[in-house]
Amino acid sequence: MIALTSCIEEPTEKLEVPEQNSKLAIVRNWFDTHKKDLKIGDSRDSYRTESHELILPFFEKEPDWDKFHIFQFPDGREVYEINLANAELYFPSYLSDSIPGTEPNKAVIQNIMFVENKENGRFDPVIARYYPNNENSIREFGEIYYNMIDLGWSGTVDIWTYDERHFIGFKIQEGQIISNYRKNLDQNENARKTYPQGINYLTTHCQDYAITYLAYTVTAGGQTTEHYETQVVTECRTISGGGAAPGTGSGGTGIPIGGSETYEYGGSGGYEYGGSGSNGTVNEAYVPPIISAPDLIVYNNLTDPCARKIFIDSSSPNNPPSLDLLFGLNINPLIVKLFNDCKKIPYTIQQSNLTGSNAITEFKSGGIEITLNSSYLQKASQLSIARTIIHENIHAYFIHQTKTNLDFALGLNKFANDNDLGNLADTHHELMGQYVLSMAVSLYQWEKKFGPNKGNLDFDYYYAMSFAGLLDNKTKLPNSSFKSLAGDNLDKYMQIIINEATNSVDAKSKPC
Repeated sequence: MIALTSCIEEPTEKLEVPEQNSKLAIVRNWFDTHKKDLKIGDSRDSYRTESHELILPFFEKEPDWDKFHIFQFPDGREVYEINLANAELYFPSYLSDSIPGTEPNKAVIQNIMFVENKENGRFDPVIARYYPNNENSIREFGEIYYNMIDLGWSGTVDIWTYDERHFIGFKIQEGQIISNYRKNLDQNENARKTYPQGINYLTTHCQDYAITYLAYTVTAGGQTTEHYETQVVTECRTISGGGAAPGTGSGGTGIPIGGSETYEYGGSGGYEYGGSGSNGTVNEAYVPPIISAPDLIVYNNLTDPCARKIFIDSSSPNNPPSLDLLFGLNINPLIVKLFNDCKKIPYTIQQSNLTGSNAITEFKSGGIEITLNSSYLQKASQLSIARTIIHENIHAYFIHQTKTNLDFALGLNKFANDNDLGNLADTHHELMGQYVLSMAVSLYQWEKKFGPNKGNLDFDYYYAMSFAGLLDNKTKLPNSSFKSLAGDNLDKYMQIIINEATNSVDAKSKPC
């Protein structure tokens, strides 16, 4: 067997760090030069007289330059997202009910995003705030940012201009964008109808409703005063990754959304800052940059509602919890790391009619696609579908590592040569023999929390299920890893796999 360290070590980043630091230094120098001019006045008024547009008092914005992400929008502009060190927060009051007992400053992440302006040599800033709507969606800074919304995260991503005018917000449910909203500048009475939070009010293409925000707090004389504002927003349904928006049924009328969708600031304004741009002009007007939609790690395009739910429950970072030492089994920490990391790689999962396979994972059109066979989903048990999804996630991880980690790619090639394996499918399936135990633990954890048997089957049953797919690509018979690990239990394990895949009378799980 190939050494595990050559398969799943992280890519070497030593050569990239100085370049990243150099780029960040340029942004920091630009910000230090212009930040005083970016601030417009010292007024703490909540509304602009010309438009009645809700803005915040100008919060100090001190980036923590040690906590940053660097990524690109689809059009090639680089984005530098840095955590804000200041403790002042702006958040909708209803979030207090979503995460009761949790201090907002421990749940909400607020960052400043500098978007590269190549034409004028600027780095136009906007403010990004991440509001989780449940405890399982609370993340640390390094676990979520604008270019990495994970499958298990539900909440709101709010974008504000640097001077605290609302730009656009995105509502996200289990890692999928379900709607976007903007502040409604038309403050008429018809727009003030309040819709309760959490209900499916999107009965039309777009809808207006009011949200009350805790805008800011002021501490003086030992007393803290909270200032609330009511804001009318227009929210529109979206379609994420080609699927229908929740509540619309298949083919619902929504707004297509994805990495190529862009948004411009629609409010009044712009202001000037001092200094010279690349074209030699002085006091150029700052206009909030055009931004793309947040980027999702996984696009969940499964249309079968049961399979869709199983995928979310078995693949999101917090469902099930990370692998650990269970039943006294010493799982290699590198394999544990693989299972944690494979839930954070970008890919699309979908379903279609396949011939001769329950599922397939491919590198296609520059991305990874997992396709589940629709006829298999109609007949298989829940346990079998969960097992298949875990199996395909490992395929996706292997493909991702092959494309991004030279050490892994070389190690995988050596493993194929050493074991006389002639194709990628056989190479992956032979290598998966090292991960059967971990797949079994992961399947057990899913079944314990979400499955019909609540984890009450004998652990050997989950272990047997985890051999499914470890077949020779040509003969469709158990490969050498399956044979050597299963030993005398080979036929027994095969029958268990078939029972659950076909939902026979001997299956111990239940169909979708």
